[in-house]
Amino acid sequence: MNDDKQAAVRDPKYYFADGSVIIRVEDRLFKIHKSRLSTNSSIFETLFTLPESTASGSGGREGQSDENPVILEGESSIAFRSLVWALYATPPEIARIQHSSDMGHIETVADVARLAHKYDLNEYESWGTECLSHFLPFLPASDLRVYSILRAAILCHDEVLQQSALQRIRNGIRDHLYDPIDAIKVADDLGFRPLIGLAYYYTLSNARERVDSWMSHPELTRDQRIRLMSGHCQLVALGQRQRRILPSHPHFCQLQSRARCEATWKSYMNAAFFDVMSPDVLVVLRAEILLEAAAKLEPRCQTAFKSAVHNLAIFISEADLWKVFADVQ
Repeated sequence: MNDDKQAAVRDPKYYFADGSVIIRVEDRLFKIHKSRLSTNSSIFETLFTLPESTASGSGGREGQSDENPVILEGESSIAFRSLVWALYATPPEIARIQHSSDMGHIETVADVARLAHKYDLNEYESWGTECLSHFLPFLPASDLRVYSILRAAILCHDEVLQQSALQRIRNGIRDHLYDPIDAIKVADDLGFRPLIGLAYYYTLSNARERVDSWMSHPELTRDQRIRLMSGHCQLVALGQRQRRILPSHPHFCQLQSRARCEATWKSYMNAAFFDVMSPDVLVVLRAEILLEAAAKLEPRCQTAFKSAVHNLAIFISEADLWKVFADVQ
């Protein structure tokens, strides 16, 4: 333990000579002012009002020397440095970032939001999520920092930002701008069910018949490959069952146009399940395309078609897709 302590280095910017507490995060020492933390955080306020411990031969009271600092376990020194930056930033600096289109600030702001939520720094948490909401529309379509925004939104319980980031990821995966296997790793790490469903589903959907493309993928764990195989089998079975009960043409149209209308109905209804050997059976993701196809039907058949598509779409909704890839018991 002593060797580990000796390896710690003082932060070049946030080790103030007149600081009142020394905090160690990983191998970095920060000497800052207690008031910066305790004034805004009930957690740090409680921490700093606890009886100070004295360790014989370890440098005196905790937090008063490099040899006996307050240690924050499980934190990243980079992330904590971002939080300290926010605590000492001037109002013009805060405003400048809040209205900036410079994407270079995303990771810093995401760190501030996450740690501010963890340590009950409510004003800084709100500032962080507002900035991330501002940055998101300016983020290039293929930029992987969207995952940092999503992570912060989840940890801060910002549902609006969650859905905005998820929509960006959904579109990126669908348009092949994001690798769904990267999304699998993030989704499993966060335990975020909406992303779990999409990431696993699109990994299968993009692979089609090439099962070996994910079965042998070096970045997937054994458990992830098992979930993919189990999900593949369940989706194929669902597709086979659903295709056997596809609604038939209702014959609401005029006799002279019935043949054409019925052929259109069958063509687009079957399009929902174009390949029963493929796991691509998530109708809800293609509902818009199918509804556009309804315009080619006779007016009275259009209503029936839209109703049929809606009923098909709910047999497995996007919100429940994660269940298909739940751990095999």
